[in-house]
Amino acid sequence: MSTGIAIVWPAWFLGSTDEQLHCTALFLGDTETTTFRRDHIERVLRWMGPNPGPCRVTGPDLFGREKNVPVLTIEHPDLQSEHDWLTRQLQAYGIVSPSEFGFNPHVTIAKEAAKPYFPHFIQLESPVLWWGDDRPIHSKHQRAAA
Repeated sequence: MSTGIAIVWPAWFLGSTDEQLHCTALFLGDTETTTFRRDHIERVLRWMGPNPGPCRVTGPDLFGREKNVPVLTIEHPDLQSEHDWLTRQLQAYGIVSPSEFGFNPHVTIAKEAAKPYFPHFIQLESPVLWWGDDRPIHSKHQRAAA
């Protein structure tokens, strides 16, 4: 059971099998200790920019406190401005990310790390709210599961 709260761009690349592949826009804490309302976040998400589409992969890296989480760093001209806008809008509701890490666009690939290749591009869709186990996934993964 997951208790995390985050706003993410669902991600997909050709050959990916991890349905929860994503790029985190903002980590917001967990459902067990939150003091803010889910509908405030959903209200802000209605005003987010369009689907970012393809993002260029800039390379593999290791993230996390112990540098043991495999990721692919990505680049897109709009991700930083979307993150900044989202941060400002949520602050109006008193919602602030507790993350100690700065925004560095990436897709965690722990479940994909055994692949013999990695893509040049990763497709991102419009941001969604992950609230505990309620985690909308990329439409390409939805079709593959059907």
